[in-house]
Amino acid sequence: MKTTQNRLSTAAIDSLNALSGDTLRFKPTCDLLRIWTKALEAAHDHRFPGFDPLDAGGILGHLYLLERDGERLRYRVAGEAVNDLFGANHGGRYVDEVIAPSLQDVVEPFYHAVLRGTVCVFKGKVIVSARRNAEFERILLPIHRGGTVQILGSLSVSGTAPLRDDGPIPHASEKGYHFVQIDPVTGRVTRTSIPHEDLPVDQLPYEDHLKRLPQGRRA
Repeated sequence: MKTTQNRLSTAAIDSLNALSGDTLRFKPTCDLLRIWTKALEAAHDHRFPGFDPLDAGGILGHLYLLERDGERLRYRVAGEAVNDLFGANHGGRYVDEVIAPSLQDVVEPFYHAVLRGTVCVFKGKVIVSARRNAEFERILLPIHRGGTVQILGSLSVSGTAPLRDDGPIPHASEKGYHFVQIDPVTGRVTRTSIPHEDLPVDQLPYEDHLKRLPQGRRA
């Protein structure tokens, strides 16, 4: 298992600043990254910061916190825009209770990498049946909370989240899932794309999956 990092190097911060300009399209994502980076740069030795909701009052509806519970990831809290995507409150639920198992196998390794210190941007097209043509953008950031590293995330979905207004807007992603990861030590940027045809869309819409879940596990 890779060693958990507790800080971001100068090279990684430089990569993150460049990533903000050429990858992020939505204002809530950019705002959260700006808040987190400011706290990171103010922290001793660029250690991962904590998180104060008062610093992000204007975008709280787009934010969520994930914690590790054994091998599973659980939502500590989730904002209104996050809950709206699946039509239910995520707070207290596990990621594997919210998304279809086949999609979980695709995306969860990227989330676990954030617990080891990697910064990740996750973009693509929504494939929930009712909104499958919407564009989404997530940023996943490591924070210190309660003596552990947790994941602070932001979710922006086209139609409900405004585009950034602080400069040129990068092009939208092609169909499929797209991950951009920054190594916390080297600053190396890794881009991974999963074409739409390689995603388990034959197992959607989600309604069929949710009907099979026991009562109390439905998202």
